[in-house]
Amino acid sequence: MPILKDKNFPEFRGLHLWHAPMSSCSQRVRIALCLKELSWVSHPLKLDKGEHAKSEYLAINPKGLVPSLINDGEVITESIDILSYIEGKFGRLGNQSLSESVITEGQHLLQKIDEAQKDVKTCSFFFLFRVRSMMNDNEFGFFQNNHSNIELVKFHERFRTGLSRKEVQESVDRSLLFFKLIEAKIEKNNGYLLNGSFSIYDLALVPNVHRFSLMRWPFEEYPNISSWFKRIKSKDWFKLAILDWEPPELIDTFSDFVGKSKNDNISAFL
Repeated sequence: MPILKDKNFPEFRGLHLWHAPMSSCSQRVRIALCLKELSWVSHPLKLDKGEHAKSEYLAINPKGLVPSLINDGEVITESIDILSYIEGKFGRLGNQSLSESVITEGQHLLQKIDEAQKDVKTCSFFFLFRVRSMMNDNEFGFFQNNHSNIELVKFHERFRTGLSRKEVQESVDRSLLFFKLIEAKIEKNNGYLLNGSFSIYDLALVPNVHRFSLMRWPFEEYPNISSWFKRIKSKDWFKLAILDWEPPELIDTFSDFVGKSKNDNISAFL
C-alpha cells in the first residue's frame, strides 16, 4: 500500500482529497468517502489544464497522479490502495463478513480492475475526451517540462497528435475480455462480484462500468452487469460521488459526439 512514509503534512488535519471531477480513479475514492459518510476537504485539480504537474501537488504526490488522500498528515496514493486504507481505518466498504478465501479471490479481482485502468484511460480519451477542451500549447509545455510521469506525458503527446487505431483497438479488445470476466463473476455470485452482496470489489468496478456506459458500450449484451449497474445507480452515493461532479453540459457534449460518430464510435471496434 503506497502510504508515502517520507511525506507528512501535519497542517492537513482530518481527511483531504486531491481529485479531479471526471477522473475514474477519483470517482472510486469519492464513492468510498460518501459510502462511509466521512467528512472530507475537497482539493479539485483541473487535469485538462495540467494542474497535476504543479510543484504544490508534486510535493504531495511525486507521481503527479490523482487521487491523493491525506489523513491527519499521512499521504496515501493510488485509488485501489486508498480504498483498502479507508477499509482499514473506518470499516468494511460493504459486506462485513467475507471469508478469507473470498477476500483472496477479491484481491485478484481488484488487480484485474486496477490493470483495466489503462484501457479506461485510452478509450475515454479516444471515444469521449476528444471533444472537450484540453491543454493549450503553453499549458502542455509546462506539463511536459514538469510532470514526473514520463509514460503519462508520452500518452498525452500521442493524444495531441491522434491516438492510433491500433492502440485503441488493443484497449477495446482487452476491455471486451474484462467485461466478459465481470459478467461471469456477477452471474456466478448472485448479482454481485463476490458472495452475493456489495463489497469493496463492486465499489472499485463502478467507475469502469459508468465510464464505458458513457461511450455506449453494449451492456445490453451483458444482462448481469446491466442489472448490477441499475442497482448501483439507484444509490444516493452514486449521485453524490459521481453525477454531482460531472458537468451536465459536458455529459451532453459526450452524448452528442458519441451519437454522431460513425467510424470512430466504440461499436466500430467491437
